[in-house]
Parts: sequence; structure tokens; C-alpha cells
Amino acid sequence: MGAESVLVLVILAVCFGNASGLPVERKSQNPDDEIQRTENGISFRKTLGLLQSVDSSVNKVNEVKMETNETVSDAAGNQTVSDAAGNQTVSDAAGNQTVSDAAGNQTVSDAAGNQTVSDAAGNQTVSDAAGNQTVSDAAGNQTVSDAAGNQTVSDAAGNQTVSDAAGNQTVSDAAGNQTVSDAAGNQTVSDAAGNQTVSDAAGNQTVSDAAGNQTVSDAAGNQTVSDAAGNQTVSDAGNQTVSDAAGNQTVSDAAGNQTVSDAAGNQTVSDAAGNQTVSDAAGNQTVSDAQ
Repeated sequence: MGAESVLVLVILAVCFGNASGLPVERKSQNPDDEIQRTENGISFRKTLGLLQSVDSSVNKVNEVKMETNETVSDAAGNQTVSDAAGNQTVSDAAGNQTVSDAAGNQTVSDAAGNQTVSDAAGNQTVSDAAGNQTVSDAAGNQTVSDAAGNQTVSDAAGNQTVSDAAGNQTVSDAAGNQTVSDAAGNQTVSDAAGNQTVSDAAGNQTVSDAAGNQTVSDAAGNQTVSDAAGNQTVSDAGNQTVSDAAGNQTVSDAAGNQTVSDAAGNQTVSDAAGNQTVSDAAGNQTVSDAQ
């Protein structure tokens, strides 16, 4: 019983004491005492009725509480706590716990530190005690991370980014495009058409396409340009060699010297001073100078 019941008991004790305080042998001698005892009896009955009413109210409140909140336990230490709103917590003696609410949200935990958090919209986060985590949503997006700093981010469109703690990263999309980078500054960019650019932190770069064309460059200014037909241009900081698949070649240097050759054996050698030597495959030669 609550505080109300204690108060009623005190009132009842006082009334009962007053009612029993009058001597029995004076009952017939004093009419006023008889009236007093009658009034005390009426007061006693009212108090008793009030006490019974309070007890009944307390019992009803307890019954309502049992209907709205319910705890079910067994000897093994398992427990289920439910309320009228649809919330529920299920625990077992091993430390596992599932918390659910009426909205469809749920958290599942175990004693090892693993946890899965889900909501009614289809979003989910799966974590374990080692620091690994997978975050997914209903749209098909997902992020997978581990305690070492590695991470994979994917979406439903087929795009993906793979990163690790060392600074390496691979970015891919559903169209077949891909960029591979590392912490040293190296990078390879490829697309589904077969085009590719390979670069490193030193400034070297190779650009290729699916048709067989390729340009190789380095930070010193050297460059080789080739195509699938067999044509090639090799350049350095001032020197250049141009060749084609037919056997023709032009060699030039930064000083202005040049040698032009063809597959038939003809050759022209020129220098910056204006001197020139023209030779053919038959052994004929013409030498000219600037004079």
C-alpha cells in the first residue's frame, strides 16, 4: 500500500481508540455517551470503507502496470521486457541483447562487442569489437572500414573507391574508368576505351590509347611519340629523331645539324654552317659548303 493507506490506518487507529475509551457500565447512565459511541461507530465504518476503496485503487493501478509493462524472466538468466508501445528488450545471461521498437528500429549486441544497428528504412551498421564496420543503406550504398584504416566505398551505380591507410587508392566506376594512385605520387588513369595515362612523382608519364598510339615523357624533357603505323618521334632536350615505318628517318640536334635518310639508301647530311653532303644508294655524292 502507498502513503494513502498509511494515513487511513492512522485515522482508523485514532477512531477505534476513541470508540473503546468509554466504560461499558456507564452506557445506561449517560445518554450523551451513548450518542458519542454511536457517532464513533459510524466514523469507524466510514474509515474502514475508505481504506477498502484505497486498497482497491492501488490494486487496479498495479494491474494496469502489469498489462502495459511486462517482464518475463527464466532461471537461466534470460529476460524479455516489453511495453504497450511495442518496445522490447531481450537479454540473456551471456550478455547478448536485442533492443527493438515499434518503428522497426533494432540494435543487436553481444558480449564480445559486436553490434548491428538496423532501421525500418533498410539502413544498417555492422560493427565489431576489432574496429571493423560496414555501413549500408537501402539504396545500395555501402562503406566497409577496418581498424587498420582500410576503406571501400561503393554505391548502387557501380562506383567504388578503395583506400588503405598507406595512402593507396583505387577509384572505379561502372563505365570501366579507373584511377589507381599510391602515396608515393604514382598514378594510373584508365578508361573503358583502352586509354591509359601512367604517371609517377618524378614527372615521368606514359600516355597510351587503344589505337596503339603512345607518348612517353620524362621530367628531363625527353619524349618518345609512337603510333600504331610504326611512326615514331624521339626527342630530348634539343635533339630529335623522326622515323616512319617506311624506313625514312630524320635526325636533328640542337646545334642545327641534320641527317635525312630514306629506305632507298639516299641520305642528306647538313650542318648549321650551311655545309651539306648528299649521297644516294648508287654511290653518287654531292658535297656542298657555304662558300
